[in-house]
Amino acid sequence: MTGILDELPTESEIVEGKAYDSIVTARVWLQKEHPFFSWLTMALNLIETEKIPTAAVDNKGNLYYNPKFVTSLTREQVKTLLAHEALHVALLHIQRDGERDPMISNIAADIIVNNMLVNNGFEFSGLLRKGI
Repeated sequence: MTGILDELPTESEIVEGKAYDSIVTARVWLQKEHPFFSWLTMALNLIETEKIPTAAVDNKGNLYYNPKFVTSLTREQVKTLLAHEALHVALLHIQRDGERDPMISNIAADIIVNNMLVNNGFEFSGLLRKGI
């Protein structure tokens, strides 16, 4: 016979649930405040992982995010993170890598993406100032 305590989520499951909820909440706020960016984020497939320190996307539209990193951000910062990653997919930055130096290519892509976000009123503070 199992008790009620056996069915409670573990601490890591609670953190991951909070991260997912933060992302979904940020998507809803983006619908109201930035419909274009919201539309881009709706196509992202959310995948939690602790194998990366922050967040990343691939050319298939998968958004990989570290739940501990996401839960350390404010709602405004999560909206910025989502829009940032979605723009990398929308602007085909991943497909363009090819023969390019990956580090320089990523820096150049981040400059373009972040400039677009700053010009649209997204917040870059705290951990996001160090780079996404």
